[in-house]
Amino acid sequence: MNFKFVFWDWMETLFSDSLLYNVYLKNLIQKGEVSSDLDFDNLNFKDAFFIKTKLKKNKGVKIPYAWFLVNDFLKSGAIQVVVSNGTEKSILRELKDFNPFDLILTCEQFDPKPSLSMFEYAMNQFNFHKKDEILLIGDSFVDQKVAQDLGISFFKINDPYLDFYNIAKNLNFI
Repeated sequence: MNFKFVFWDWMETLFSDSLLYNVYLKNLIQKGEVSSDLDFDNLNFKDAFFIKTKLKKNKGVKIPYAWFLVNDFLKSGAIQVVVSNGTEKSILRELKDFNPFDLILTCEQFDPKPSLSMFEYAMNQFNFHKKDEILLIGDSFVDQKVAQDLGISFFKINDPYLDFYNIAKNLNFI
């Protein structure tokens, strides 16, 4: 497989707030600020508000293994496009000074996924329509449906550590 064009889903593929929340929640439990025997399905308002307030201060974290793969695609010369139902401003804030992407497309400019409009726009922008060389990496069934509808390859991320390793291995990056 030699992919020359890669679509990246943003949230929970390249960037995660839930991974950080899980780590931060474990820290709250270790510090004794949150009880380890909390029934998260039946939280009272006070506990839920406290946890939400603490977690809200943390915006999220880049998923490390994903960024190794971003760099591998960068070295290979592949076109890389971020597609997100989020905002461009929030993505650029997290990228800071390192933006390896050729294009960032969000639902601010296009209909949200599963609409194909942002994907078709990107392929037209780069005049790239070799569908057997296009890959979408995402974490949801919506991403998978988009790939199917476009007729392109798809890698689904369930476990960000194991799945990115397997992708890198399948693409002969390792």
